[in-house]
This record gives sequence, C-alpha cells and structure tokens, in this order.
Amino acid sequence: MITVEDLRVKLGGSEVLKGVDTVFRGKHVVLGPNGSGKTTLFRAIDGLVPYKGRIEIDGRQLEGVRGAVGLLATNLAEVYSLAPVKALELLHLFSDLAGVDSARALALLEELGVSEELLRKRRFWELSAGTRKAYTTALALATGARNVLLDEPFEQLDPAKKVKLVGELKACNSVVVMNTHET
Repeated sequence: MITVEDLRVKLGGSEVLKGVDTVFRGKHVVLGPNGSGKTTLFRAIDGLVPYKGRIEIDGRQLEGVRGAVGLLATNLAEVYSLAPVKALELLHLFSDLAGVDSARALALLEELGVSEELLRKRRFWELSAGTRKAYTTALALATGARNVLLDEPFEQLDPAKKVKLVGELKACNSVVVMNTHET
C-alpha cells in the first residue's frame, strides 16, 4: 500500500504538485494529460525528487524504505542506450543489481512478443520504441516488489501487446500503480 498525504513538489521554482492526498491499494491508473504531474508524483514516491508532505509505503515513511517500490525508469531510453551491451546482457545486469527475476522478465517479454533471440542480437537503443517499452515494463514487473510504479506502460505498444499487458497486470500480485494520458 502506498499512502500520500499533502504532497508538494517544486521543480524549477514552480510548485508542480500541491496538496496531493491519495492511497493506492491493488491496481490503480493515474490518468491525466501530458505535463499534469503524473511522472513527478511517481518520482516523489520513489524518492527521486525532493518533496514536502508524507509518503508511506506499506505503513513506513518513505525515508526508511528506499528501494521498496519497484520503479525502474521506464522512460529513460537515453540512459539505457549508454550501456555498450546487448539488451539480453543489460537484462542480466538488472537481474544482478536490482533483483530482477531474469527468467520472469524473459517470460513476460515472450508473452509480449519479444524473443530472447532478438534481445541477444540487439542493443537496447536498437529495439523499436514499442519493444523498448515492453522491455522496461517487464523489468519493473519482474522485480517482485510489493509495490510497482509503471510510467506510461502502454505507450508505443500495439493493440495486441496492450491486451496482453493488461492480462499480465491483472495477474500480478503486487500493488500496481501506472500512469497514462491514454483513454
């Protein structure tokens, strides 16, 4: 469970989140247009931006639970592109560093139509935009975290992959909070 009370975030001198109160249990979608603060909310929950207010994860204040939320930056393709390794090697690196269950990630990717062979042949930035999104979403889900934040998980996915991802999200035992501007 993720609890947010009177959350305030300033970026560049402007208050982009003001007095946000919410509780996330189960599956939730944060819906809003681009620039409405969805990603900033996620970054605050994961401790990536300074904030005022209170954030609790599973009843504990955020400061004491760094890493308890399974947020892998799903929209930082530029960062992943710096790794001079094939996508499969990068997946195994995440397995070692972030507790990603590589077998689970590969199974999710297969379900989403991304083969292990493709990941063996190409670097992350050589994958299509939809495949990169499937890749990063699978990594986040495969952490096994009790609370998972997904930033725009349906972005760039074709309709068939969106349907499959919805099924995977429903089957997931974690609290899953995702944001999107899609309706």
